Amino acid sequence: MPAKTETPLPDFSAELENLYPDFAQLTPGQKRILNAALELFAEKGYAATSTGAIAKQAGVAEGLIFKHFRNKKELLLQLARPLLLEFFFPLSVRRIQAILTQEYHHLKELLEALLRERLAFVRQHHRLLRLILQEIWLHPELFESLKEQFQKHLQPTLEAQLKAFQARGEIREMAFSSCLRLILSNVMGLIISRVLLFPEQQEPEEQDIQQTLQTLVQGLAPEPKT
Repeated sequence: MPAKTETPLPDFSAELENLYPDFAQLTPGQKRILNAALELFAEKGYAATSTGAIAKQAGVAEGLIFKHFRNKKELLLQLARPLLLEFFFPLSVRRIQAILTQEYHHLKELLEALLRERLAFVRQHHRLLRLILQEIWLHPELFESLKEQFQKHLQPTLEAQLKAFQARGEIREMAFSSCLRLILSNVMGLIISRVLLFPEQQEPEEQDIQQTLQTLVQGLAPEPKT
């Protein structure tokens, strides 16, 4: 009877090299620990992954993990914080700023550009983003880091764009925070459901995009005058 072969561990070395300038100088065991932790956290979640499982997947002794990391949470934060702040967020900022600095004649054009760009971005990096989405709400330090970076790098430009459409009469009188919540809840709801939760059980994507845009435009529009 042939020996059972294990499914090979996906290689995240390229992503890890982008996150850690000294990744190439790590020992093979350290590299396998980071690679295994990233894969297991992304697939099973932080709570369901033990250091023993990480060690087994990496092919190292469990004690080697604690030689380099005080505990499992430190290992998670070593992975998740750079993923969030040094890879995803800078890349997102560049792509979103490229959209926000363009001129749009109508609010729907801006919203559609943002929605399509975010869908493409999440599809490209969905495996790593699953790790961030699973853990960011459970670890306040990650959420606070993301919030701080958003307020510093994206909020001023986005707020200026939305206020311009408000001045044109396409957005009702409402606080920027309320406007942002409405946009984010609809955009992220579509992205999470289509890409992360139910990628194979979907209505046609274009139909979902247009329905989301219609909901947003109508929800932001001023009340009809009587």
